[in-house]
This record gives sequence, structure tokens and C-alpha cells, in this order.
Amino acid sequence: MKKIFFIIVSYLVFALPAFAVTQLENGTASHFSDYIGKGKWTVLEIWSYNCHICKKTIHHLADFDVIADDYNAQVIGVSIDGEQNREKAKQFVANNDLEFTNLLATPEDADALIANYIPNTHFIGTPTIMLFTPEGKSAGYIVGPVTVDELVAYFNSQKNNVIESKKTEKKAQVM
Repeated sequence: MKKIFFIIVSYLVFALPAFAVTQLENGTASHFSDYIGKGKWTVLEIWSYNCHICKKTIHHLADFDVIADDYNAQVIGVSIDGEQNREKAKQFVANNDLEFTNLLATPEDADALIANYIPNTHFIGTPTIMLFTPEGKSAGYIVGPVTVDELVAYFNSQKNNVIESKKTEKKAQVM
């Protein structure tokens, strides 16, 4: 009986990871699951206030955020600076006019998130971009920056895939 209980508890722990984080702005407790898989694509960037590449490229995410609704998408930033550097992370957000939601986590939280969605993969560094489908499944992962044009091209290709699959479905129904 103990063995069965352990198996059930283990399944629930690993199947439904919480990944506790806080909202950067106000410190409210939150979870990654509060943002991913809520009917919108999610573009999630893991960044740090002292990452030189992040400083040079985060504007691409801010620019995409302006048009994200056109692609049924949302942008989420995740600072891995931890509670001890909350103010520095908040200053990074202010300096870069980031209007999208930003969360505060640790490198360990980022590693757990990545490892959960992409087996045998771990957090390497910032910036790291993850894409999630509206259903909350991993759709992509890249270590390094992405541009607005790359995000737009990706989402346009997803629209084309949906259109093509609907055409195929219609043909199958007609036959």
C-alpha cells in the first residue's frame, strides 16, 4: 500500500510542477502555470539584469509585445536575479520600457522549467527563449536572442500550418 501511495504522490509531484515564482513588480506569489497554456501562445524570455546580450536585445521582445495580440500571443519575461536583486531587475525593466509581465525567479527555477518541458535539457544561460502553444505545450527553445522578425515569421508559419491542416480536413470530409 505504501508503494502505491508513493507512486501516486510521485506522479502528481512530477506531472503537475508548480515552479513558484513572484511577480517582479509587486512580489505577489505566482507560478509559471498561471501564465502558460491559457489559450494564447506564450513567448517566454529568461533574462538577467547584468546580461549584456539581454540589454542589447530585450527591445525585440518589447516590440513583439506591441503586436502579440495579432498572433494570439503573450510575452512573459523571467528575471533569474532572485530576491536579492529584485530592485536591479526592476530597474532593468524600467530602463528598457518593458510593459509585458515579468516574473522573478532563480537560475534553479529556470532549470526546473526547462527540464520539465524539454527532457534532457537544462538552463544554460541568458537570454533563453521558450515558446509554448496555447495549450501549454513546448513549441520551441533557443539559447540566445531572437528578433521581432524571427518571431513574426514563426507565428506566420504557424498560421499557415493551421490553414493547410484545415484545407486537408475539408478535403477529407468531402471525399
